[in-house]
Order: sequence, then structure tokens, then C-alpha cells
Amino acid sequence: GKPYCEAHVGVAFQPMNSRRDRRR
Repeated sequence: GKPYCEAHVGVAFQPMNSRRDRRR
């Protein structure tokens, strides 16, 4: 029931999470 694959979202969100984590 997800609009996107978990693997795809994980790879696509990896850079975003890293950036946000670094700023924290």
C-alpha cells in the first residue's frame, strides 16, 4: 500500500537524511 518501494525511498532519502543529520 505504499506509493514507492522501500528500497527506492531509502536510497533517495539517504542523501537528504545525511544532510539533515549533519546539520543537527
